[in-house]
Amino acid sequence: MRTSGLHVALRLDAHGRIGHGHAVRSGALLAELPIASLAIAGEGEALSRHFPAASVQPAEAFASLADDADLAIVDHPDPERAIGRGAALRVVIDDGGDVATADVVVNGTGLPGRHGYPKLRPAALRLCGTAYTLIRAEFRQARPPSRRRGAVIAAGSGERAARWLHDLLATPLGLDVPGSVVVSPSFPDRTALAAAAERQGLTLHAGLSAEALARLLAGAAVTLCTGGMTVPEALVSGTAGIAYPNEPDLVDELSWLAGQRALLALPGDGDPRDAREALRSLLDDAPRRKAQVQAAREVFDGRGAPRVAHVILGELAARSGSA
Repeated sequence: MRTSGLHVALRLDAHGRIGHGHAVRSGALLAELPIASLAIAGEGEALSRHFPAASVQPAEAFASLADDADLAIVDHPDPERAIGRGAALRVVIDDGGDVATADVVVNGTGLPGRHGYPKLRPAALRLCGTAYTLIRAEFRQARPPSRRRGAVIAAGSGERAARWLHDLLATPLGLDVPGSVVVSPSFPDRTALAAAAERQGLTLHAGLSAEALARLLAGAAVTLCTGGMTVPEALVSGTAGIAYPNEPDLVDELSWLAGQRALLALPGDGDPRDAREALRSLLDDAPRRKAQVQAAREVFDGRGAPRVAHVILGELAARSGSA
């Protein structure tokens, strides 16, 4: 086994139905590893954009790719079907707590009830909790201006997230501060979104680099976003957060973060009036923003990816020593 110049196989999808969060967090981990080659098995036109140096193949190719790899990583809603049985170190990035086959499981959610993994063999490593949330380095490295101003509104490209954002911008937000809207390049009906943003006096950004997004978030007083990887990345950047659980499995996670006073969690029904009221209220309440930012720093330090990479490299070295 090599711990430098690793050959990595990755099972991953990135498209409008599943979103880009899996690609974002997998990319955060890969950036901390010494990689000689990366082969991805999966679906989605965005894979080549997220990983331009990778070889992208159909999902069915993952088992054979993993057989030839030092490290096999699965970040997929159905990891059991994807993981394969090759000799590579098998790492599963998960949210739900029900994985049965892996050498290392990474679960960056804060929910203790999802950390048990009763089906997993006892010797497997369980890296659970927000200390292991896979956040891109650009966000912990972002340097805020002397005074944060305005608001950022960010949404994923899934159907519920897109509908929420379109509904939110359909009526005036009533903001008297600078504002931006951030979406991925695959966001549906961008023409209508651009027109709605212009009517609100908001600047629309699509497909920002991690560095540019981190800089934008770090400069904002408040970020209003859908659930997913934007939430921890925004909180690590130091902006006060408001989040909408655009998928049912995000409700408990965002409620837990709200219980830590790290953000404001919106109701799951997606009523845009709730978002507009929360946004205006938090923009007008500097002490609350400061308290949220401080609480968020206690939850996320942004160093989950290097921690996980350190464990993976240690496991590979141990395997090499015992071979």
